[in-house]
Amino acid sequence: PSRLDRLYRIALTDGAETVVYEDVTADRLPALSPDGQRIAYIRTPLELQYTRVPLLSVLDAGGAPRDLTLAFDRSATDPAWSPDGASVYFRAQNEGNTALYRIAPDGGTVDTVISAADGSFIEVQAYHVGKTGGIACVAATPDVPGELFYLAPGASAPVKLTDVNRALLDTVIVQPTVEVRFLSYDGASVQGWYIPPVNAQAGTPAPLIVHIHGGPRIMANPASKMWHEWQLYAARGYGVFFCNAHSSDGYGQEFQRLAYGEPDFPDHMAGVDTLIARGLADPDRLLVTGGSYGGYMTAWVVGHTDRFKAAIAERGVYNLFSQYGTTDFPVPTEHEFDAKPWEVPMQVWERSPLAHAHKITTPLMILHSENDYRCLISEAEQLFNYVRLAGQTPVQMVRFPREGHPLSRNGEPEHRVERLTLMLGWFEKYCPA
Repeated sequence: PSRLDRLYRIALTDGAETVVYEDVTADRLPALSPDGQRIAYIRTPLELQYTRVPLLSVLDAGGAPRDLTLAFDRSATDPAWSPDGASVYFRAQNEGNTALYRIAPDGGTVDTVISAADGSFIEVQAYHVGKTGGIACVAATPDVPGELFYLAPGASAPVKLTDVNRALLDTVIVQPTVEVRFLSYDGASVQGWYIPPVNAQAGTPAPLIVHIHGGPRIMANPASKMWHEWQLYAARGYGVFFCNAHSSDGYGQEFQRLAYGEPDFPDHMAGVDTLIARGLADPDRLLVTGGSYGGYMTAWVVGHTDRFKAAIAERGVYNLFSQYGTTDFPVPTEHEFDAKPWEVPMQVWERSPLAHAHKITTPLMILHSENDYRCLISEAEQLFNYVRLAGQTPVQMVRFPREGHPLSRNGEPEHRVERLTLMLGWFEKYCPA
């Protein structure tokens, strides 16, 4: 099937396709009810599939879909049925947590099934509902990477089944992750986190690495797969700050409505200023990095301020025009500007970091993969040459052969090690801890 706005049923015998339901929505992740009469799935208006909070919906045989999570106002994903068909489970991101929820297929209250303990955070990364109603899941916390848990039928909390990371945790110091709340430019509360360096001295501000997440409509979670990278920075003497600026998922539709530099740049700067005011960060030893949209924002930040000692932009989008014509996913640009790029050329160019690259005075490292089809390596080549030809600051570009967009998560092991080595080397060269 080639259309996103249809749900299909495909016969296993001969591959014949039948349209189950047709709507102007992007539909994905269908889950068939135990009695075979209903489908739970995730849908988003087709023209807003990048900017709209995805909805959990249920479609009855021969009926119309019911949106179950409209009032919940959080991005639902991974639906699954209870064995008796009385509940639909789903994961959702909510203010720094990725928890497991459930709701009746006819609608009603969203119940929390697996969540973090009070004062902590959790990332439920995957789950499976068994035939008797028990739930197995992989979950991580800010202190422990992903482990396997089991929630027995009727139990109030899951039991940890594995301890596969114990050998690692016994040999390293895991720094605490501290929640930081601060006010944005519009008075909204922004949620962030700070990880102090291992050598933190009370009353002595530390050098700070600001990490900007990708997306932009995803959510930073202090228990996420970035855990090892943040802890490595802390082990080398740097404080780490990351936040869910405007445009991030996990805070509702209105909070994530706008992106691309203008609404989120002030949030990151407000978070840095908050840490400086609290005596945690040294204003003269600030560093910034991020990948994908975080790479975009890193280039945007150093194109608009010179307060950082060094920057590392990874796998980013730097020219929204060329990105639109080369990427495997052009939808974000159309939906963000509600237009084709050629219909609003000046607006698209002004929101491209490349338009401001000639102003960059911060030493910049650019990391990119040669087989990145989401953000082609030509994006990095343009940024590198603009900064190099402007001649105002050192700039270095590193190409990773054979790698794609998610190098930092599933790249060749030697490349992942080399990436972190290069990043630490760049930061330590211009801002020793």
